[in-house]
Amino acid sequence: MTKAIVDIETDGIDANIIHCIVARSYGSDKEKIWIGDECQQFGDWSRQIDQFIMHNGISFDAPILNRLTGSQIKLSQVRDTLIESQLYNPIRDGGHSLEAWGERLQFPKGNFTEFKYYSPEMLEYCKKDVELTGKLAKTMEEEGKRFSSQSYELERKVRAIVDQQQNNGFAFNIRKAMLFLSQLEDEQHELERKADEMFEPVITYSPVKKIPKSTPFNIASRKQIAERLMEKGWKPKHHTDKGSIIVSEEILEKINMEEAKMFSRYFLLQKRTGLLKSWIQECDEDERVRGRVLTLRTITGRMAHHSPNMAQVPAIYSPYGKECRELWTVSNPDTHTLIGTDASGLELRCLAHYMDDKRFTREVLTGDVHTANQKAAGLETRDQAKTFIYAFLYGAGPSKIGKVVGAGAKRGQYLISNFLKNMPNLKRLRDNITEAAKSGTVKGLDGRQLHIRSPHASLNTLLQGAGAIICKQWLVHIDERIRKSGIDARLVASVHDEYQFEVAKQDIKSFGWITKQAMQETTQTLKMKCPLDCEYKVGNTWAETH
Repeated sequence: MTKAIVDIETDGIDANIIHCIVARSYGSDKEKIWIGDECQQFGDWSRQIDQFIMHNGISFDAPILNRLTGSQIKLSQVRDTLIESQLYNPIRDGGHSLEAWGERLQFPKGNFTEFKYYSPEMLEYCKKDVELTGKLAKTMEEEGKRFSSQSYELERKVRAIVDQQQNNGFAFNIRKAMLFLSQLEDEQHELERKADEMFEPVITYSPVKKIPKSTPFNIASRKQIAERLMEKGWKPKHHTDKGSIIVSEEILEKINMEEAKMFSRYFLLQKRTGLLKSWIQECDEDERVRGRVLTLRTITGRMAHHSPNMAQVPAIYSPYGKECRELWTVSNPDTHTLIGTDASGLELRCLAHYMDDKRFTREVLTGDVHTANQKAAGLETRDQAKTFIYAFLYGAGPSKIGKVVGAGAKRGQYLISNFLKNMPNLKRLRDNITEAAKSGTVKGLDGRQLHIRSPHASLNTLLQGAGAIICKQWLVHIDERIRKSGIDARLVASVHDEYQFEVAKQDIKSFGWITKQAMQETTQTLKMKCPLDCEYKVGNTWAETH
């Protein structure tokens, strides 16, 4: 196999010009350079290369080279050291940039910032990046020995799909958003005016000249809110580690004072207006928002989001959740619709897989698993059982479990012990995974190593990691089937176990079938002992599709 380390320098992130290209044969010092117009020759040269080793090559170098030089680099030909670095240790101190790796490998890449025009210094910078990428590739080969090739292949494909999602963008009703923002800001201003009337300014005096100073009440100041509420008799119960009083929307809502309710309302409006402003700011001229997705930023493999954070869009049942989700839509509702699809009962299906307990699996698939858990733990109600199982899986200790039934740690410990006594396969799984976590990692569904922060979080990390891997594999199979079928469907959002697609109306049934078939294929690909399933909803806005 012919392998080449390749790096390019361009006129910017959205490149229109490639200033220079440097390629070095992997394992030797043989180097080839293209400058300016010569870069067009890269396309023909690249056809002799089987593997291109690049840092961020999937998202940057390869697409730009294909677009501007006529090369035809396939995803399968790219070995991306950025993906490897993120996969092998998502929480690596200092991050995953080539600059950070230069420091780690004691081979600083140097500093260069003038990318508008070509210069000899730019070429030296590019050559150094190629040399550094080669050193990094060797390091990644050592780190990757404990990881399966399947896990890298999955992440490589997911990165390419999500890059396309970012290019697609999510249609956003910016006019409606601005009207909604104005409505909420009007109420905010009214509450600020009301607070000014309710609370007089605080008068303080300078220590020397005794000159009075008037400090008006600031409704956005949590410190001032705490002081004024305590003056009216409130006794705070929640403090930070440093002793500061915690004042949150949730705490204020439970205080039986008119002022506290007003402050809670103000904080809610603050959060919602902040979200709306971020969405409006990120909306492009074509009225689509192209949020960034970080496919490997968490220890469990779940995706993270920014600019804006799509995982923070309020749920439909939360205050103003419906109004917020109604803003996310399709560009042409006459021809296209939004389809949301999400994994069904993912956490408990993952648990059933690892427990390998036929009775529990049967309860998950066809029975009433929460009633079964209620009996196993000795809980009074089914609702308590639902809260209990998810708290348990998220690593809650006796104190938090006790709160499920309005009791303390002693009762919580009894519930945990009783539950595990009646669920021997779960106890065995928990004990085994806690022991395995002492090494610092546990093996994920696709052969990757999941980093464990603490032993009590090991089961939760395993299950969240399984859910993330399942959803990524599912997305890959959906994408493959869309391409094969030729239907008009574009991914516009990926949030945890949910995907949103903009789909042509004539393809609704075909797309729904594809999501189901792709999930069945995922069950087979990952050799799941508990069959996976999904559901989908059709509508014009996100409020209707999740």
